[in-house]
Amino acid sequence: MRTEASAEVAELWSSDVTDAFLIIACDGIFEEISNKQAVALARAAFQKYGVDDVGAVAKSIIEWVMLKGGTDNMTCVIQVLDKDSLKKLDSRTVGSECEACGLAYPAVLNAGAVLRTTARDVRHLDEPGLQRYLKDVGLYAPRVAELAMDGTDLLAADLTSVDLDLSDSDAAFLRASLEWWDITSSCAENPKMYAAIGGGGRRASVEKGYY
Repeated sequence: MRTEASAEVAELWSSDVTDAFLIIACDGIFEEISNKQAVALARAAFQKYGVDDVGAVAKSIIEWVMLKGGTDNMTCVIQVLDKDSLKKLDSRTVGSECEACGLAYPAVLNAGAVLRTTARDVRHLDEPGLQRYLKDVGLYAPRVAELAMDGTDLLAADLTSVDLDLSDSDAAFLRASLEWWDITSSCAENPKMYAAIGGGGRRASVEKGYY
């Protein structure tokens, strides 16, 4: 029996001289986010972490895909082509690019912090603590204070009926966070269910730092 080990190349293209970096990722990533979202997120991460920390940029993409619910195997490799152009990025520009394609900025860069937070952690937050947490994550939610919400209230909230006056992208990020906390909380009591949905792998990769 013969095994074919050569790579399958679906498409060839030449890089434009204006390209600043190249993203090579598997379908486990691009089934969850679009090309534009991957590029916008990478540019935002480069602006935050710098051009020499490519690992942090790739990690930011994978963590956001995981928070969105991705459970497939994920590989992300980034090759920098033009450091000078990346060094010129500013937060206003990358923030606008993220928001234009539906990514909550700067929250999307803090998906890892949410992945490492459990429902129990959130439930113990009082109102000021919840406000601080959301601010640290990068979500602007002024109505949390107006409604005097604490962590328990947030976990029980139906964002379709509770008006937190969030932008569409911030609301999407918060919904993904609530779903993550709900899944990890439920599966903590049912390990078989956790493994069945791929949650065990997601939690292990976050806790052990495997990306």
